[in-house]
Amino acid sequence: GALCGGFANSWNELFDTASACCAGKLSWIPRSTCVAQSTKTAVASSGQWFVDWSLEKCVKDCDNSADVDCGGIANTWDQLHASSGACCERIWYVDDCTKGSSR
Repeated sequence: GALCGGFANSWNELFDTASACCAGKLSWIPRSTCVAQSTKTAVASSGQWFVDWSLEKCVKDCDNSADVDCGGIANTWDQLHASSGACCERIWYVDDCTKGSSR
């Protein structure tokens, strides 16, 4: 198929799914990014929060420009947080810590 990388060598470890491979061998890459790149599909955003250090604000992992808190798709090195509050703990010294809040 289109995603076939050729015949595996005897020393290659094989996985049933891209997700299993990503979890087993590429755990430092966000799973959604790894699977999308492995299967040549669009990267799905998580909706979680991460610090955009250039803004010193917490932003959402998303690609919705209508959302004032959206910061684009997170990079593999961005630490994701389940809530804006958890993210804001990383930049505790900033009063209005989310992108949508005024300074």
